[in-house]
Amino acid sequence: MYIRGLRHILKVAGVCFGYTQDDFSVIKGLYVLPEYQGKGIGSRLLKEFEKRMFLPVKLNVLHRNLPAQDFYKSNGYVDAKKYSYFVINSKRFRDDLYIKLEK
Repeated sequence: MYIRGLRHILKVAGVCFGYTQDDFSVIKGLYVLPEYQGKGIGSRLLKEFEKRMFLPVKLNVLHRNLPAQDFYKSNGYVDAKKYSYFVINSKRFRDDLYIKLEK
């Protein structure tokens, strides 16, 4: 993705987004373009998110997404819970097995 300014074109290498809820924060997504992965950008985005949001920070990762689990664990996150459903508007939906991570 490119953002065009008056004099410069900036290429966005990654993004981290989420929200605060009560007394904690939730990461909904952290994405880094493949050509920028392995260069510390994801860790820097994560640290910036943590600085600006309430701690603890929680997130969900698919159990089979081992690279994501390794990334978060290398940044201090630990397993908090495993579950096989998600809830939207108080309704349960069955899905793949997720792992909740916290820091």
